[in-house]
Amino acid sequence: CPDVTSVNCVLDAWAKSGERHAPEMAWGALADAVHAYDAPDDDGASASPRPDVITFNCAIGACRHVRGRTAGERKDALAIARRAHRMLLARPEFGAPTSETYASLLSAAVSLGDGPSGERDALVQEYFGRCCDDGLLDDFTLGLLRRRLSGDDAFQELLGDQMGKGPVAKTVSVLALPKEWSRNVVQKRRRGGNYWKK
Repeated sequence: CPDVTSVNCVLDAWAKSGERHAPEMAWGALADAVHAYDAPDDDGASASPRPDVITFNCAIGACRHVRGRTAGERKDALAIARRAHRMLLARPEFGAPTSETYASLLSAAVSLGDGPSGERDALVQEYFGRCCDDGLLDDFTLGLLRRRLSGDDAFQELLGDQMGKGPVAKTVSVLALPKEWSRNVVQKRRRGGNYWKK
């Protein structure tokens, strides 16, 4: 029986693959891992490893690299990311969202781009608000938003709205923002395109 690290490596490979069907394959692997964990053996205990937040982050991460794909493919990828996030929230034994969870969700939401008017902005506002409320805003997520929302005033408006102020400087850093927004950020190192615990 593979351990959770092996499961996470498979999901991480899909997240980095760039394949058009990576979101669907990652969701299938995540769902299989959760199903296997939930299926008891003859003694009533789980015979499979328990997925952790990294498992979910890798699956959500497979939904963030969707540039150059059709609007329908981007929307499907976002739906998978949202489904994985909801599953994580519903199963606290798998862990709590991390900064990487929100970075991937925000990236998938921003990628909607040419979706229905207002849908992208509402989703970005929702996940940014949750990220700040959970105290998980880090420099990586802030930089991602700065780069991906650079075509208009959306970045400044996003921060300003969250602080209850008007537009703020585009060069703002996490250190210049309310401390509670990053109160739960832990030091981590990056391995490839996803965050792994030290």
